[in-house]
Amino acid sequence: MVATTDATAPGWIDFHAGPPGGNATRHLQAAAYLNREFRDRVITELVEERHRVPAPAPGTDTGAVLMECLRARRHTLWAALACFVVLLVGSAFSRTGAAVSLTAVLSVLFYGGLARLVVALAVRVFPALDTPARRATLRRAALAVLVLGFSAMWAAIVAALATASSSDSGPFGGGGFLGSSNGYGPYPGYDRYASGSDTSGLSWQVPLAMLALWILIGTLARFLRHQRLAVIGDQKSAEPGGQPPASLRQVFQRLRSGAPEAETVYGDFEPFVGSGVAREEWAVSAELRPASVETPPGTLAVPQAHEFVTAWLRGLASGTAYQGDALHSVTVQDRVFRSGLRVEPHEHWFGGLSPEDQDGRRVLQADWVREMDETAHPRLRHYVEARAELWHGQVVASTFVRVTLQGHQLYVEGLEYLLPPVDERYRTVDMLLPPDGFDLLRAFWAATTNLGRDFADYTLQVGSTVRSLVRGWLRRRWRERMLSHGRKVQHAPRVSVRELGADDRYEVLFQHLDAQRVWAAVRERTLAAVVALLKQEGYDTTEIEASVRHLRESSGLGAERARHATVPVARLGTS
Repeated sequence: MVATTDATAPGWIDFHAGPPGGNATRHLQAAAYLNREFRDRVITELVEERHRVPAPAPGTDTGAVLMECLRARRHTLWAALACFVVLLVGSAFSRTGAAVSLTAVLSVLFYGGLARLVVALAVRVFPALDTPARRATLRRAALAVLVLGFSAMWAAIVAALATASSSDSGPFGGGGFLGSSNGYGPYPGYDRYASGSDTSGLSWQVPLAMLALWILIGTLARFLRHQRLAVIGDQKSAEPGGQPPASLRQVFQRLRSGAPEAETVYGDFEPFVGSGVAREEWAVSAELRPASVETPPGTLAVPQAHEFVTAWLRGLASGTAYQGDALHSVTVQDRVFRSGLRVEPHEHWFGGLSPEDQDGRRVLQADWVREMDETAHPRLRHYVEARAELWHGQVVASTFVRVTLQGHQLYVEGLEYLLPPVDERYRTVDMLLPPDGFDLLRAFWAATTNLGRDFADYTLQVGSTVRSLVRGWLRRRWRERMLSHGRKVQHAPRVSVRELGADDRYEVLFQHLDAQRVWAAVRERTLAAVVALLKQEGYDTTEIEASVRHLRESSGLGAERARHATVPVARLGTS
């Protein structure tokens, strides 16, 4: 270890730089357990809306994330079923005991929600209390006051339920545990008292046993979830593939084959689904004039311009020097955006423009791209994408470039997009260790203090699962009917799985600075390539160079403002 820290030893750079920030796929797999809304939205997008084309998710295994979401939902549903069985069995023994148990659970949920409301109001009125330590202290105090204040109400509820137990029906008789078994005794419980077999104490054992079993279920569920999260967070662990449900094999097959980013399906105003949030747009235009009246200019076409720009942009990542530089991660590819409003199932046309090559990758055919550029169809648009996956894929900075030519008018547009890091809540899985005995005690304590919230989560999960199954069946039936009648159906995705789990800010300032540099480099190289191409073909570049100077000045001011501002980005489809 001492030798490794020496600046003269091999590999000392990596040692002092520290480990990378984790894997986006594993972080989103953890989100399946940490956020029920994220889990449900992923299932909605990929399973309920399976007639839609999956959105691109750079650097993410969408199939693995969906598999984990289904597993996490199944885990919660099993816990909900176990709690329901306990409630059913307890009700069979004593409806009063079951009512007391449910009242206790609802009271815990009510106390916790009311305490959080009190804390929120107090912080709003007194901003000085808005610190984690003071919030925790204030919440404990609010809980203590609420428990004492509602103790009297609890006593009245229990007394009323005990009185009503005389009419409770259970397996031991028509009157329940406290009532008469046949209704003919002179007072409730007379038959049992007369026979010397008074079992009225069981009416209190039933709710206590039900509460204990519910806490045990919550403890086991938390412990098993901790075990799974520890496996997900361990970068050295091998992820088991698992077998998808038979009804979803086609869905997973499509995800495993990879959504061809080369042809992106759009349907709404925002066509760049999967690329993140729009950061900035820039454009330059110029009238094409010959540089000399004596020499006619050469022939300039859109396919030529795109190929020229592509070659120049790929030069940003060339060379062997400075291998850790952000520009070495720049990749350039053709992207075609096509409308998802079709009268055929997407299985019949999606992927038709990007066949697999010898290496199994899906790429656009060069001659097809040229023909699309020459046609310039408004619903079939070709862009050159320059993408940089920074900080081991935690941040993705993309620029989409398009050149158009018509009537001696040149127009160059660029759209810059940012895909922020995965939400900080999900990155905490990297710090989880396999659970031990102490973690079991913590799970028991959490299950005890969060019994009401667990019940609410179980109930909501059951409801959302039923809604998901019904909605999915209805959507598939509607789609089949529409297509059978030759009607148009929207097949475009709404949101990317990677976008659903994105944070609303950078993790560190350096990520912001690296992304800014990549965008600036791509913009400068693109404009330089266009100017060089015009000069090569014998066109006057005075007008476009003036537009480029104006764009540089405005971009420089924007960069200066951003340098002194915070770095949050707009919220995506996050939960």
